[in-house]
Amino acid sequence: MTRGGIGPVPRRDAAGSPQPFGARLRPRAAIRGAVGAAPLLQERFGLRDPWRVAAVCCLLNRARGRRADPVLRELFRRWPSASRFRRDAERADVLALVRPLGFHRSRTRALFATARAASDGRALRRPSRVARLAGCDGVGPYAVASMRAFCLGDLTATTADRVLAARLEWLRGCGGER
Repeated sequence: MTRGGIGPVPRRDAAGSPQPFGARLRPRAAIRGAVGAAPLLQERFGLRDPWRVAAVCCLLNRARGRRADPVLRELFRRWPSASRFRRDAERADVLALVRPLGFHRSRTRALFATARAASDGRALRRPSRVARLAGCDGVGPYAVASMRAFCLGDLTATTADRVLAARLEWLRGCGGER
């Protein structure tokens, strides 16, 4: 919308003050309050298993949680562990399952890479195992912070993701009890 041909009309916040274009209208405190108490998908599906947390984070990359939720339910219903995924999953089945989220080829490649790294038969709850998964395709800083927080119990993990940061802040305030 323009004002008499001189450019766009500035947005206004709740107090009526003009806001620059691209500025957030909701303060961060409002976002933190809305998300803090609700468990994230990494917590719901992760069960302290780094492969599951990495798989959730892989499917959440550039996808909304409500869209990824049914895909995650079906993924973990068919293949509840990394070893079962590695043994039983066919590439075509996984491609078809993750196709609604987009980027299905790269997501499938990442799921198989993390399953290979995770299913060597040793316990994965040690920091060295989380570090090994961190080197896989599709596992970035968000997934590493999620694995550190929800698998190792390290609530001091830092992240640039505001929702995960809000959840970790809320958990620290509660003493880590979910």
